[in-house]
Parts: sequence; structure tokens; C-alpha cells
Amino acid sequence: VPRRPAREAFVTAGIGDKLAAAILADADFHDALRAITWRSLIDDVPTIVPQLLPSVKWDHALTCASALASIGGEQASDAALRVVQGCLSDQESGPVERRAALVLLERMGNTRAAALAEGRDLVGHEAWTQAPGPLVLDVVRRRLELAIPVSSGEVIQANPFQRAFWDRAAANRWLSVSAPTSAGKSYIVKRWIEELAARAQRFTAVYLVPTRALIDEVSHDLIEHFAAEVEVYVLPWDHRPGSAEKEVYVLTQERLHLLQSRAPGFAADLLFIDEAQKVGDG
Repeated sequence: VPRRPAREAFVTAGIGDKLAAAILADADFHDALRAITWRSLIDDVPTIVPQLLPSVKWDHALTCASALASIGGEQASDAALRVVQGCLSDQESGPVERRAALVLLERMGNTRAAALAEGRDLVGHEAWTQAPGPLVLDVVRRRLELAIPVSSGEVIQANPFQRAFWDRAAANRWLSVSAPTSAGKSYIVKRWIEELAARAQRFTAVYLVPTRALIDEVSHDLIEHFAAEVEVYVLPWDHRPGSAEKEVYVLTQERLHLLQSRAPGFAADLLFIDEAQKVGDG
């Protein structure tokens, strides 16, 4: 599919922002979000006995959430997820509404939440396949868009952030990433390191962490993930740099400095800095 001209993309983005603002300002949708919050609170704190619990018009709320999910953006996505979560967990929502909520989760690339809903028996297994044909095709298309094939033959089912990271890391020599913990940053970075190592005959990476306390956590995670394929080192004097074909160093800034002092010719193919904003700390 050819790319849209920049001007058309800008106009489309402007329309999306206006539509999101209109939906978020809609009185009925605002009431639905408030009712969902109340009902969720009552479920979490069963000792509260409400005199009158507000109801939710799920058809309207899910229609608005569907539009917001298509638009994207932090505020729009947050509101859409609140509706989806409320619908899946509310006792008054029916199977049709819950199936629609599951389709929205799939369209937003939140497969982990969809799997969690299935695991808690909130929806049936692969319930989205029972939706109308166009919606099923939409889910299939979205899954294909977010799928990342790797050298091992495996396909990573990524979320939108992870897919964007993978594409931009492949296209750029350096990349700055900011996202909440739930976005799965550590997982996709680990898979990216694994893929680069798999493609190369010799490979050296440095995983820079801000504190010594994180060295054990990160190194143990990498050792379990890579098994014997990649050597993982945590001390500058563990071995002679370059003696292993594929190696990852998990270090603090100070330990990296010691390593460079000990081996002036040391160079890494990949440098990942966790919490890069701390590099400038005294």
C-alpha cells in the first residue's frame, strides 16, 4: 500500500484529534466512564453496599471505545481500555458485549490482557473468532501487523510499542525509548539482543544498568534466556574481552570504565543503557 502524502496524513491526524476530543467530551460517554469506575470500585471493595449502582449503556460505551482505539494516543487509549476492562469484568455485561470488548483488546494489540481474560473465564477461548466476519478479519490483520518473525523461526506476538521499537531499532543507529513498565521494554530489548547475536558470527553487547543491585537481576535473566549460546559477564576482569564468540556484559558505568581501562581496544556492537537519564548523575 503506497504511503499517504504528508499533507493528507496531517489532515487525518487533525480529524482524529478532533474526534477523540468530541468523544471524550460526550456526556453519555463521560457518564459511562464514571459508572464503570463506580462499579469497579464496588467489586474491589465488597464491604461497600451501594444504595443505587449506576448502570452502563455498553453498546454506546463500546462504540465510543472502538473509535478511540482506532485513533490512538494516550488519553484515547486509556479511556478505551477502561471501557474494555469494565465490560469484561462487569457481571451485567453479556457475552456479546464481552466478545466485542475482546475484539477491541486484540485491535489495540493487548494480547496479554486478552489471554488473561480467557484465563479468568471472563470470555471463552478465542471468543473473538465468533464475532462478525469483518471484525474477525480486522483482528487477523492486526495480529499480522504486530507479528515479528525472528531467525529461530519463532514469531513474536508484539504489542504496538514493541513493534515500533523493533522497526525503528532496525532502521536507526541509535534510539531513545520511553514507555511505562507495562509496555514490555525489557522483554523486547532482550529479544532484539538475541536476534542480533543470532545473525552474527561474532557479537559483543553491553547492557548498562544504573546500579549494582540490578546487575544480578538482569544477568540472571539473560543467562536463563540465552542458555549456552551467549556468554554473560558482570565483572570487567571475568575474562579476556573477545575470547568468546558471542558475549554480553551487564555492567554499571563504573565497571564499564574499568573494562575500557583494562582493555583500551574494547568495542561493543550494541550498547543498551537502562534508565539513560541517570548517565549524567554525579
